[in-house]
Amino acid sequence: MFLWSIALQYLIYTICILLIDHHIRYKYLFAGVILISCILIGWVYSILGIFTALIAIGMLMLTFFFFSTSRQQLVYALPFGLLTSLLGDHLTSIDDFFVLKSSVIEPGDSLQYFHIVLSAFLSALLAFCLKKSLETWFHTVDRRMIGTIGTLILFTYYIIPVVLVNFNILKNISKFLQN
Repeated sequence: MFLWSIALQYLIYTICILLIDHHIRYKYLFAGVILISCILIGWVYSILGIFTALIAIGMLMLTFFFFSTSRQQLVYALPFGLLTSLLGDHLTSIDDFFVLKSSVIEPGDSLQYFHIVLSAFLSALLAFCLKKSLETWFHTVDRRMIGTIGTLILFTYYIIPVVLVNFNILKNISKFLQN
């Protein structure tokens, strides 16, 4: 089963990274690879579930690594592009809770496209604001340090919980602590 919402979320990740750093060579080939990746992620999600997020991050890293003309800017653009899109999605989820009185919108729900459009708008706005703040206020700060901070935040906030939940590590830890 193909899930459009997951494919569109992958596209939002890509757009946020491009808003922060848009130095890409072979633009048409890059666009083709991203669209193929969107389709692939949309199909794989129905099989692997949330673990697909780690695959999507890996695919984005490899795609931007091969097509980026400036790898130094990629060091901070990739983690902060992902973080702005995740923050936009979480802000939209909070909005969904207050407006729709629903905490989760499942893939396949009729309101998911409203959620995705609002998430894309907020994510793009956050990425644009981050880019402008990096250009005006933090232009003297080393970008590798900013990228390292962004990677640590992304790793502790998103990647570790996905791995822990998918491999039932948290369940095993709680059983161990109860005994």
